[in-house]
Amino acid sequence: MAGIEVNFHPDAHQEYLDALAWYIAHNEALGRRFQQAVNEAINYIVEGPQRCAVFEDDVRWKRLHRFPYVVYFEHSGDNRVKVMAVAHGRRRPGYWRGRKDG
Repeated sequence: MAGIEVNFHPDAHQEYLDALAWYIAHNEALGRRFQQAVNEAINYIVEGPQRCAVFEDDVRWKRLHRFPYVVYFEHSGDNRVKVMAVAHGRRRPGYWRGRKDG
């Protein structure tokens, strides 16, 4: 699906940057692989947001390949995707839900 605009909630963007920094600090190559995994997930979402499973209401999710992270996003009918969270899949489930209103 061409022409989809992707925006990150500011907190989601910061989560991504924090996780990326953590992986780079432990192993630079691992950090690059994490960055690539996030990019691949975003590309998959852009190519067909409806392919991703519904989490609840209008929020969908895409798990990262080889990393314990999930990208939660909203897809609006006007070809926009808003990334609500880049969340560790095993920590504080649902902490980002309040972002839907902001």
